[in-house]
Amino acid sequence: GGGGGGGDGEGVGGSVGESVGESVGALLLRASLSSRPEESASVRDVSAGVRALLDAAAHELRLERQQALLRAAAHAHVAAAAAPDARTKGGSAPASLQGAPAPLASAFVRACKEARVLSAVRASGTLLTRAQLDDIGLGGVVALLLAQAQHLLALRIAEFMQTPRLQAEVVMHWARSKIRAAAAAMSDEALLSTLLPKLSALAHTRAPVSFAQVSTEAMAVGRRALATRLLEFETQPARQVPLLLQMGEDKLALQKAVAYADAELVSLLLLHLRARRAPAELFELLRPHALAQRLLVRYCLARDRELLKAFFYHADRPADAAALALEEGYGST
Repeated sequence: GGGGGGGDGEGVGGSVGESVGESVGALLLRASLSSRPEESASVRDVSAGVRALLDAAAHELRLERQQALLRAAAHAHVAAAAAPDARTKGGSAPASLQGAPAPLASAFVRACKEARVLSAVRASGTLLTRAQLDDIGLGGVVALLLAQAQHLLALRIAEFMQTPRLQAEVVMHWARSKIRAAAAAMSDEALLSTLLPKLSALAHTRAPVSFAQVSTEAMAVGRRALATRLLEFETQPARQVPLLLQMGEDKLALQKAVAYADAELVSLLLLHLRARRAPAELFELLRPHALAQRLLVRYCLARDRELLKAFFYHADRPADAAALALEEGYGST
């Protein structure tokens, strides 16, 4: 029984050792598979050996061998730091270990995370190598999964790697896909109730989702009511107001712009409304909004005094109309 166990250990060590060659890493690997952990501490250049094991694990396609390489790296690093002979007579760490624990620990964590990502992608049916991961990056991996409609796996990877921007991209892609694929019989309200929980979950993170982008998709497939409802949750006025104008929701666009107290945005909105609304309709839209009225007066004083006269008349402001007439009278003399 005992002899058979030793033979198995040598077989695994020999096969995996091919990934790192007869190097420091190979020595560390054999030490991790042996019954003498002190062997790894006796290797002089532990840092280089551990990094060689991590690099080999990253490029290993077979899960069993990859795990053996990662275990060897962890074993060597921990054993070397804890071994009695890992320090010099003066009590200080040898040059090969000084300052090594923190960066090595970071490299090990990163290697384990990347190994898990690669394993998860391969398990889904897509063969992805470490070289390809380095080439396309994590964003490329997520994009690849999204193209295959593997939204859940893409989201789990983005969460695991702690990348809020990619999480938002995945959720928005999922929402747009859901809108495109929704049956015509599915009501806008039912679709909104499906989308909202996942979109809202990321609405106030460091990389929030863009409800405006999802709303644009709803408009593209003819779900105008859904698009309007989605825009109500958009937190960026510069995205929200132009889309509302594009959808012909002038009144709501004005309400939102005024609510944000963004004078520049309200001014731009007034220019759009002035171009496509009759003066009387424009004035009625502005009636509940003092800020918009003040900005219209300022604009008209500089560029369109005839419109200003019409506004004072419509708003029943005879004193302002009289003051404007006096100013023009004095100016003409």
